[in-house]
Formats: sequence, C-alpha cells, structure tokens
Amino acid sequence: MQIGEILRLRFEFEEIVSENSYKISSLASDIDSLYDFIESGHVNNRFREGFDRAAEIANCIIDDYEKICS
Repeated sequence: MQIGEILRLRFEFEEIVSENSYKISSLASDIDSLYDFIESGHVNNRFREGFDRAAEIANCIIDDYEKICS
C-alpha cells in the first residue's frame, strides 16, 4: 500500500472514532492503538456507528504493517 493510501485510511479511522465518541485507550491511529482497537475495541464500541468500517481500516493497516515488518 502506498503512503498516501495509509494516511487517508488513518484519517478516516480517526474521524470515525472521534466523531462517534468511541471508548478506546487512544483516538490516534498509531500501530499500537490499532492493535488495541482490534483486540478490545469491540467490547464497548461494536454497536457504535461506523464500527465495522473502523475495524476494517484497522485490520487493513495492520495487515500491511505486518507484511512490511516480516
């Protein structure tokens, strides 16, 4: 994935979680926050608007990160 696409996805993720008052440890989209969102974000947020898209974005970024780092 190109850097521009990653940045666009990060921005979209941050918009979703901040606009819908998600209960997560950090509203940032750094890799540690995305891992945390995937592991425990569903507990308090699975019924919030945009959750499925936010989870899809987080998984996409993490998958790309793991491909690069392996």
